[in-house]
Amino acid sequence: MKRKRFGGDRKYRNRLLTAVPAVCIFLAGKTTVFACDPEVSEIYVSEVLFGADAKDGSARESTKLLTAALYLACEQCDGKGEAQLALVNQSLRENWSLSDLNLSEKEAYKCAHTAWAAAYSDSKIKDSRKDLLRKAVNHLFDFGILGNIFYDRGKCNSFAAFLYDLHILTDYLANDPRESEISFKDYAIEFYHGDPYVILADNMPEYSDREKQGLDVKEGYAGFDALGRPGSACIIINSADLDRIGPRERINMINPPGWNKDSYLGIVDDDLGKLYQRSHLIAHGLGGPDRDLNLITGTQCFN
Repeated sequence: MKRKRFGGDRKYRNRLLTAVPAVCIFLAGKTTVFACDPEVSEIYVSEVLFGADAKDGSARESTKLLTAALYLACEQCDGKGEAQLALVNQSLRENWSLSDLNLSEKEAYKCAHTAWAAAYSDSKIKDSRKDLLRKAVNHLFDFGILGNIFYDRGKCNSFAAFLYDLHILTDYLANDPRESEISFKDYAIEFYHGDPYVILADNMPEYSDREKQGLDVKEGYAGFDALGRPGSACIIINSADLDRIGPRERINMINPPGWNKDSYLGIVDDDLGKLYQRSHLIAHGLGGPDRDLNLITGTQCFN
């Protein structure tokens, strides 16, 4: 019997986060909180994987399964997680028991926020947890015939590892959302809530007369940092400038920092299955140059 996958015959989107702000986390005191806020975790997982379809019924059910599997793979301890395990067993038609996954709180504390490849004191427990998450991912997403058979390696394993790390990131952000706020011109921008943008100043421009006239800077670029990443960019244009914009130059030879050419056909909503795209800081249509100082690694949402 053919397994039903998320979305049926409808092609679904898989949009990864287009950018995650750099967050400096300083952990003080003698204890570390490693229990992720389920609500925030669900927001991140659903938006990352399903984009605009995140509120669809099938996407919500898939998110519940993944959130349960992530809890069992990352956080479960002291015999907790019966509800999550019941959901996973029912969805995957498996028969895991908590004894296959269970860690003491002390052991869970030691393993909290460790990398996907990190070792546990009990390797069988770690293998069981990873296997559970991989099977949940493989149940929902089609990695091709060989990818589905050998789900414990290749793209399925990589995708499970990505979700594992994403879950850890949501833990940091959910621990105290104020720590992930950023300030811009005296405006406080809260942590990511699922919306792709934030409206500032009632969407009214606040340019000074000097800025409007281009007296300070008409076009400027911050250049590259120590890791070769382009910085901020600024341009002031008018209708006459737009009339002088020529055809776009070839940029396929420019590989911005973080560039990756892997394909995820059937998962990423792109004809070639490409997750990453070259994105302009200042759009070519607004006069931005097709050069490395104006190009970053982004996704479809950026373009």
